[in-house]
Amino acid sequence: MHAGAWLDRLARSPGEPRDRLLAALAKLAPDAATVFAPLPDEPALLEARILGAPMAELEARWLASIAPTFATLDLPLPPRARDPERGRLDHGDAFRWLWGEFTSVRRSDPEATW
Repeated sequence: MHAGAWLDRLARSPGEPRDRLLAALAKLAPDAATVFAPLPDEPALLEARILGAPMAELEARWLASIAPTFATLDLPLPPRARDPERGRLDHGDAFRWLWGEFTSVRRSDPEATW
């Protein structure tokens, strides 16, 4: 809800706030769908019901779920994964920086159990 409120606020603000949002989306959106790249042994994960649906279907559901909000706010939808075969390995610099931030605590104590 918090992210949605900020997305709405920035998208509806003329000038710099909206321009910065569009720039951020353009920079990060190409990496967004990489989380839906096919997994190794995906058929086995589906059969064991570890995954509820194929990753391609989950990507389609995700895009469908954000499409109404993005349309209302006149924002471009993130593109589908660039290369589904390389998905989790093929990220841009912006994603690598963000991943570094998200994983910095874990790397600070490799012996810890999280």
